[in-house]
Amino acid sequence: MKIKLYWISIDSDILPHTDKDSNSDLNEVVNCILDEFESRDYFEELEIDPKLITILGIFSGRIVEGIADNLIDYYDGRWSGKLFSGDISATLGESLTYAILYTKFDIDISRIIPLRIVKYLGVSPDTIISSDNNKKLVEFLGITKSAILLVNSRSSINYNRYITAENIKKDILNLENLRYPDNYSLLSYVMNYNGLSSLMLVIKP
Repeated sequence: MKIKLYWISIDSDILPHTDKDSNSDLNEVVNCILDEFESRDYFEELEIDPKLITILGIFSGRIVEGIADNLIDYYDGRWSGKLFSGDISATLGESLTYAILYTKFDIDISRIIPLRIVKYLGVSPDTIISSDNNKKLVEFLGITKSAILLVNSRSSINYNRYITAENIKKDILNLENLRYPDNYSLLSYVMNYNGLSSLMLVIKP
């Protein structure tokens, strides 16, 4: 199974962190991110073993039966009302994001710390990953000292610019309280965008 990855990196300096910054500043940043995403004619294509989805689904904050079957419908672009279920959509987003991290960076599954079950706190990511003993991740992100990667994932069956923009703004505002100033964030937005795809937004210090 192949997924298209649209990697976009931004420096935290362009994000609002003080009272002098306004919501319009963040809106402008998010619009630039989506302009870049929509204009991209290149992406990374990653081969993922579908069996990983079932295995990694155990780290999801929701227990969903037949997650692999749901993924087949999603991947084939077949409309299925159940894919609009929040539980199924969230589980697909989490599981696919974990599978991407495992496949691309050889992330040790035992080091995944699932946190979605406490997301009601409002500032928690889906998981955190330490840069220690993760050489491929360190090289890809350009990490120069020990840091953590805050990972948050979302999923939607189709791409909608307005909804994606609102989700990015919400995720940035939530995670910047934890990430700033020295750590990293990865915001993953899985969707059916000319095939199974994910916007992979990296925020660097």
